[in-house]
This record gives sequence, C-alpha cells and structure tokens, in this order.
Amino acid sequence: MRNIFIDCGYHKGNVTEMFKRKESESFEYFAFEANPHLFKRFCERHSFCKLENKAVWIEDSKVTFYIIEIDKNPKKENFMAGASTLNKKKAEWNERVHKKQGEITVDSLDFSNFILKNFSKEDNIVVKMDIEGAEYEVLEKMIKDDSIDYLDELIVEFHDDRTGMDSKIIKEKLKERSLKVKEWE
Repeated sequence: MRNIFIDCGYHKGNVTEMFKRKESESFEYFAFEANPHLFKRFCERHSFCKLENKAVWIEDSKVTFYIIEIDKNPKKENFMAGASTLNKKKAEWNERVHKKQGEITVDSLDFSNFILKNFSKEDNIVVKMDIEGAEYEVLEKMIKDDSIDYLDELIVEFHDDRTGMDSKIIKEKLKERSLKVKEWE
C-alpha cells in the first residue's frame, strides 16, 4: 500500500506544503498546474513533488485556458493567474471580475485514467481539487468509471456561484460512495 497525495490545481503549492507538514514523509506527492506562469515560478519549490504543467480534465488533449491579471505588480508571485475555460460560466465570471490577458492552449490530463493506470484501490489516496469549475465533469467521469473508488479522501472546492452549476447532485453521488469529502473555499 502506498500513501498518495495529489494536488489538482497546485497554484503556488501551499496546500501540498501544509499537507506534507501535517502528514510527514510517508506520502508520495503528485500535482498538476495548468497555468504555465505559475508552473515556471513554482516548479522547483517542492522537489519532493512530481509536478506537471497540465490541466486536470476528462481526456488527454489540449484545452483553452484564460490568463488573467491578479496584481499590477509583475514582481508579485501571484501576478498572472489563470482560470480554466472548461466551464463557460466560470470563464465569463473571470472575464467580468478580472482583467483578461489572453487565451492560451494547454495540455490536459484525463484524471480518471491517471488514477486507474498509476494506483490501486489498496492505496491510501488523498486528492485536493481546486480546478476552477472543471471539478463537476471530472468527478462525474470518476463516478461513472469507478475511479472515484480509488480515493480515500477528497478535499474539493466547488464553484457553484461562479459556474451556474449546482453541486448538490454530485455531493449526493459522492456520499453514496462513502468517500470522505471535505469542502474547502
């Protein structure tokens, strides 16, 4: 049995860092960050973590990604952030709230396949998921193909208010699977 922590939406790696301090060295760490600006800045921050510059999604492909300006000061570590356009309503919300800098194409990862190909149900897998509105489709696919049953704990941020989606149905499905779910904002 392996202990696995997977950070979907790594950002600056703060959650990975907090988890590592709490859980010690016994975990293997994987992370995915779609924003190339953040990836370049933080890819060497946690050498213990296998970090990939990919968007977590429902297929291995290429997806459109908005780059937005969070701060006017380019020296700040959060100057350029990103928000996936995989959810149209979330993309519209980002454009209203933030200054859009452009669209880019990034690689995406079929998260279900990643889980199924790399781990077993006997592994202790904790997933943190903050993927800006793509969580609905990703979790639905995981439920459909049973890769959700590989997870022991899911720490997730739902973006109902920004996506026009309602997470109640997916939360019920996760509850039926007896998955330990923690919501986080």
